[in-house]
Amino acid sequence: MQRSARPPRVRIRPSGSRSLQQVLVSCVVVAGVVACSGGTSGARPVIPASITITSGDVTLASIGDTATVIAIVADRTGRVIPSAVVSFSSADPSVATVSGAGLVTATGDGVTIVTARSGDFADSVSVSVELAGAGTVTIRKVVQAWFGGDADNPADPPRSGFGFEIRPVGGGAPLGTGTTDASGVARINVPPGEHVVREADALGLTDVTGADSVTVVAGGNVEVEWINRQAPLTNAPVAIIEASPRAVPAGDGGQTQVRLWAGNSADPNGDALTYAWDAPGGTFVGPSDEAFATVTYPGGTDRTVRLTVDDGTGNQDLEQVQITGGPTLPPAGNFDIELVPIVPITDPNALAAFQMAEATWEALIRNDLPDFSIDISASEASTCFEGAPAINETIDDVRIYVAFTDIDGVGGTLANAGPCFVRAPGVPTPVFGVMRLDEADFGGQSPAILNRIILHEMAHVLGFGTLWTRNGLIENPSCPDTDGDGVGNCSADDPPGPDTRFVGVEASRAYRALGGPLNATVPLENGGGIEAGPLTRDGHWRELVFGDELMTGLIQVGSINPLSVLTAASFQDLGYQVEFAEVDPYEILGDQPFPAAAPVGAGQGGFDLHGDVRTGPIFGITPDGAVFLLSGGPEGVQGGVQGGAQGGGPGAGR
Repeated sequence: MQRSARPPRVRIRPSGSRSLQQVLVSCVVVAGVVACSGGTSGARPVIPASITITSGDVTLASIGDTATVIAIVADRTGRVIPSAVVSFSSADPSVATVSGAGLVTATGDGVTIVTARSGDFADSVSVSVELAGAGTVTIRKVVQAWFGGDADNPADPPRSGFGFEIRPVGGGAPLGTGTTDASGVARINVPPGEHVVREADALGLTDVTGADSVTVVAGGNVEVEWINRQAPLTNAPVAIIEASPRAVPAGDGGQTQVRLWAGNSADPNGDALTYAWDAPGGTFVGPSDEAFATVTYPGGTDRTVRLTVDDGTGNQDLEQVQITGGPTLPPAGNFDIELVPIVPITDPNALAAFQMAEATWEALIRNDLPDFSIDISASEASTCFEGAPAINETIDDVRIYVAFTDIDGVGGTLANAGPCFVRAPGVPTPVFGVMRLDEADFGGQSPAILNRIILHEMAHVLGFGTLWTRNGLIENPSCPDTDGDGVGNCSADDPPGPDTRFVGVEASRAYRALGGPLNATVPLENGGGIEAGPLTRDGHWRELVFGDELMTGLIQVGSINPLSVLTAASFQDLGYQVEFAEVDPYEILGDQPFPAAAPVGAGQGGFDLHGDVRTGPIFGITPDGAVFLLSGGPEGVQGGVQGGAQGGGPGAGR
């Protein structure tokens, strides 16, 4: 691929900045707090460089038991910043909640992760609630549809989850509460005994059938089936629209497809609905009288899409959504990826795959990230991968090193990729990272498959699945982050995790516009149902839902493995400007993960990308050239340097 000439690279290293090597050798652990000696003269703004939870993991034995999580924020010299603002969150409030002051309160049996954040930094501890003799009540809602709320009132939107509570037969405070998920299931942990199941929301619903009294034994599970119908307060249907993308800025003169979904519209009487879309200034691709619709627009002009739903008895509802034009996008190529093979790529198919993947991401992502000056030695760069060269130049926008190496031999991890150094403070975007390809497994694939594998791995370097935790975009992670590098650590034998979700606003909207449930966020791989393979959790879209989409954990033969509006929108959530005209056509597969007779696993016509999310330390670089540890912890740094020297490297497949 021909590239335009680059200006000469200039070494810029301000006096007073510290090298990565100085950061590594000057840090010690004292009483559980990372402290770093040394420093520079002259006043500098205090920049938080770490947050450490010093109180350790928490175990609670009863509902209502409490413990306090203590977090310390320090600058890059190890000095504590007493004025730093710290927020706390619990991955699963049904197990334990946490206050703004770090007070953890047990709410149910199980394990959750409590995270402390200050600015761009976070640390986590495990909280275990081990209720003596607790049992579980599983409630299955047979009718799970829209109810309650007002589609025209943003303060009271339509709801899809039913709330339940369990109380003692003789009365008293609730023993546990839960809300049905998108599949209509709620699980509530309670102590043994005879209890009463009740709906927690006063919604004016009429109970048709349903269990009332349940007897729970220690360690057991009681299944309850509950059927409800909505009391018809009105005969009018309710029109509900999801659309993605919502902004169509002027780009390269192409037409951008906007996906429209009205399948969450509902009628209180259960009447069948018909749909009529109106999109002035746009062109429909396919029908305009079904729940799904696609309309193309030229960019740069605000548009209004209108939907009329009719229940066939003379009742209608009208809803509309605004599609904004937005400012003109920068041209393709404004975002620059520099590929640097450690060993020249001689295979023409592989070389073409790399060039096509680079061109694809440069056409999709349009913002010019700030140039950053790097001055690190080869030994310091080895925290990224074995054999990394010294870097003494300015990088624009992101550099990706390509290393063909021995990861784990034949039939194991095919590739491993992610960022190593990112811009900081603020929203982290990569400065440089690595794509490691296993010499034993890479090669011999068709040109089309090679392109999709490389396109997929390049996305991980740009932040897909690797910078989500740093940006607060994961809810209910299914793997614990045991080494602080922002990536979960699961083994192939671990049971499925919780309902892991990507919660970015734009990607969630795209998921719903593709047919996802009302108000839903994006399902991530958690090991349940059909999984591409072990070690794909928390870093890929859920295979069971999204099938052949590019960023699931499986590249399928016989499919183009489309880069969809969903993946493009997730990069918007990471802070990139995106040209949606560059996405591939894609239809969500719903409950059936694959067409009949389609291959599922590696070796059966698919390429399993398990273990391809790089683990290991990630370093932040400030605009003045200072380097500090962003995630991975002191152990991750030491392991990364040692691993790089001995041949494993911090990016080795798990």
